[in-house]
Amino acid sequence: MSSSREPYKLNVLDQSPVFQFAPHASNDTSDGWKVFYEESPDSTYDLDHVSNNLGRGTSLHSSRAAGASATIEFVGTACTLYGGAADGAFTTTLDEGDERAGAPNGTTLVEYSDLDYGKHSLTLTVSGDSAVNVTSVDIVLGLGEKGSSTNQTNIDAVEVSNGGMDTKQDSFFSTSGAQFSTDHDATGYSRLDTNGLGTISFSFTNASIIQVLGTMNYDHGQYSVSMSPSAGVSDSTRTFNASSFWFAYDSILFFESDLDRTETYQITMKNLDQGLYMDVHQVILMDAIPTDSAGDDDKSGLSTGAIAGIAVGAAVAVLAAILALYFLRRRRNQRANPSFDMDAPGYSMQQHGLFTLSPYDAVPTPASTDFNPSSLYGTTTPGKHSRNDTISSFPLTRTNSGALDVPPSTSGISTSSASDSGRMKRRMPELRVSPAPLQELDAGPLPEAEPEAPEVLPPGYNPAWAGPSTSSIPNTR
Repeated sequence: MSSSREPYKLNVLDQSPVFQFAPHASNDTSDGWKVFYEESPDSTYDLDHVSNNLGRGTSLHSSRAAGASATIEFVGTACTLYGGAADGAFTTTLDEGDERAGAPNGTTLVEYSDLDYGKHSLTLTVSGDSAVNVTSVDIVLGLGEKGSSTNQTNIDAVEVSNGGMDTKQDSFFSTSGAQFSTDHDATGYSRLDTNGLGTISFSFTNASIIQVLGTMNYDHGQYSVSMSPSAGVSDSTRTFNASSFWFAYDSILFFESDLDRTETYQITMKNLDQGLYMDVHQVILMDAIPTDSAGDDDKSGLSTGAIAGIAVGAAVAVLAAILALYFLRRRRNQRANPSFDMDAPGYSMQQHGLFTLSPYDAVPTPASTDFNPSSLYGTTTPGKHSRNDTISSFPLTRTNSGALDVPPSTSGISTSSASDSGRMKRRMPELRVSPAPLQELDAGPLPEAEPEAPEVLPPGYNPAWAGPSTSSIPNTR
């Protein structure tokens, strides 16, 4: 077998027209080939053909007629012929090589192996000294490229339904030139047949080997097969004979190998004997799918490196998305929990339309070098609110933009009277309300933060209060 070919062994029984016997058929082994079945003795044969005379058990062709021959043609690398005979009862030749005297080894009549891949023809010729029986032959064909995966497709010529009551010709096949029937043995062995000079044709692709199966019988005759474009040993129209004393199913009517799976072939079978039958039961297509077919398909797509690059890029994009989501959530949490500061004394309550809390100025203590008792009391700097200013209650409303609408500070603040100017007063902290949150496109609306209640601080404390009263520190109690 060529190192580039996948071997495929095909077994061809003697009851197949592609196994060509000459003389074709006889009722006596002395003048030709007679067909026998292991479980169908001649005494059971119905000469009136009321029964179908289906042969049962193993079949064989037998002859003792000198010059009777059996031939099979194929494209491959080996063949083994099976049967039974005595030494010297036959000779064999392969192609146009030397004649080899018969020396059977058990049921093996002859074997040829390790042939060059190509067309071959094996012929057995009976010497005439004793009977020679032929049962089958194994031939090794080439099924596509080495390492190919195989796929088998079976196509029946007749579609059978409703328990065999309904039959129709499968659309894969075309017929012409005569009347065809689909009713014969529909429930047992359906077939498309004619006894006119009609033709059956079909086309196929994606196959390395083809087989056509049918029947042989006493009322069948010769037919021809042509293949376009030609392939294998079918470089011209070939003729076969399907007549048989016994009825036989699943006979190989035609086979061919060494096909180009990318080519579309057309098979035409023609019945050559008016009044005798030609039929087709099934077509078997064996496809050898090269292992690099997937690679060829990938050529129109992305390379492995490109796919890997895309995978890495996708991983980076996912990581970036995760980080973006993390910072987005962090920013949202910060907005939902804002920090509040306390204003310095006299800081405007309303700034940019918002309330702000800012820290108090640190109050110097007596121990501090910056301590000044008057800084704890007295009036505020003009233009600023004093520490005892109070915020009147007023409603906070929200505008269409989502911001809080705060009334002017002058309407919400009352200043202290002159009599209260000498008293130490506590300033209420001013409130800063965060602006309405922005709605992010990828996260939906953010929850509104409830404004926190203003923090109330205790009055400033002077340690000097704990001692005796002095005239420099007025009593504010």
